[in-house]
Amino acid sequence: MTMIKLVGTWHIPDEKSPEEIDKHYFEVHVPNVRRLPKLRRHVVMKATDTPEGGEHRTWRGAETWFDSREDFDAAIASPEQEAILADGFMDMVAGLEIDVFEVEEEFKPDEQG
Repeated sequence: MTMIKLVGTWHIPDEKSPEEIDKHYFEVHVPNVRRLPKLRRHVVMKATDTPEGGEHRTWRGAETWFDSREDFDAAIASPEQEAILADGFMDMVAGLEIDVFEVEEEFKPDEQG
């Protein structure tokens, strides 16, 4: 069985504020994502200052994890996914990038014994 991870990153458009986007994101979009069938894990990330003080490529990112390609495909074909696509979040942000990965290897130091 191969785990699948979807990763999304996005920017705040110039005409919007981070607070405006985050309000909709956390009140509408995140609950919709967490209703996906067979969702194993959902991680929400926010850009932080880099050690060099460089520019951020993105404002936020998120990961959704599934135990198998079958679980991922079922979630993407579900009515819950339709609700995500219709909730307005993706139209509010800029530079949305979505990638899907097959997890080849995962190292968990606390589980290595």
